[in-house]
Amino acid sequence: MSSHRFKVTVLVENTAAREDLIVEHGLAFLVEGWQSVGLFDTGQSDAFARNAGSLGLDLSRVSWIVLSHGHYDHTGGLKAALEAAPGARVVAHPHAFISKFARRPDGQWRSIGMTTTWRELHEMGTDCVCPSDSVDVAPGVRTTGEIPRRTSFETVEGRFFTQSNEGKAPDRLIDDLSLVLRTSQGVAVLLGCAHAGVINILRHVRDISGGARICAVAGGMHLASASQDRIRRTVDALREFDVPRIGLAHCTGQAAADAFTAAFGDRCFPCPAGTVIDL
Repeated sequence: MSSHRFKVTVLVENTAAREDLIVEHGLAFLVEGWQSVGLFDTGQSDAFARNAGSLGLDLSRVSWIVLSHGHYDHTGGLKAALEAAPGARVVAHPHAFISKFARRPDGQWRSIGMTTTWRELHEMGTDCVCPSDSVDVAPGVRTTGEIPRRTSFETVEGRFFTQSNEGKAPDRLIDDLSLVLRTSQGVAVLLGCAHAGVINILRHVRDISGGARICAVAGGMHLASASQDRIRRTVDALREFDVPRIGLAHCTGQAAADAFTAAFGDRCFPCPAGTVIDL
C-alpha cells in the first residue's frame, strides 16, 4: 500500500472547538485523501452533517463509510450520511448489526445498538460489506478488521451484552475495528472507542502494516471507567510505539487524558469537533 496525504476533520465529538458546532456524545471523522473522501463513524444523530455544513465541508463527495462498531453513538447518523452521500459504500464488521444492550447499575437494560438494520440498508440499495478481516477501503485506507486480544489488562466492561434468540450474553465487542491510513510519515490510526484495547489495536496495526511506524493515533480509548492500574499499564505499553501525535477524544476519560499528557507532553492533543489533523 503506497503512501498518501490525508486531511482528517473531527465532525462530531463530546466537545467542540467552536460555539457554532453541535456537541454530542459520539464521534465522527471526515477523512479526505488524494483519491477518496470517506467517513469513519457518524455520531449518534445528524449533528455531524450539520457541523460539516458549518465547516464548509461537502459530504456529497463521500464514497465510503466505515463503522468502528455497532454502538449508537458511532452509527446513529448512518441514515443521515447516506442521505448526504447515497452512493457511499458501508463497511462494518458483521457483529455490528447484532442487538446490543448495556446493563445499568440498577439492573435495568438500555438498548445501545445500531438504529439502522442491515435489511434497511439492503432495501435502500446500499452497498454494505461486512468482512471480519482487514480490508482495503480506498487508496491508502484500510480497516484493521477484528482485533486479536493479546494483553492481559485490556478487558471489555462487563456491562455490555448482546441479544439473540437464546437471550442476553456478554458482548466481547469483536466488531470493534479501527481505520489505518498510510502516509509518508508512517501509518496513522483512527479509533472509534478502542473497546479491543488501544495497545491490542496498535500491535495488530503494526503486524498488518509490515512493522511500519505508527505516526499518529487519534480517537476514543475507552478509559473513562478504567482503573488507575489499567491506565498506567496502557501508558507504559504505549511507550514501545514512540507515537509522535496522540489525539485524545470521546471516551478516553479525563484521568487517562491527564496520565497520557503527563507521560507524553505536547505529543498529546484534544480532538473536539472542528479539529483538523493533517497527515
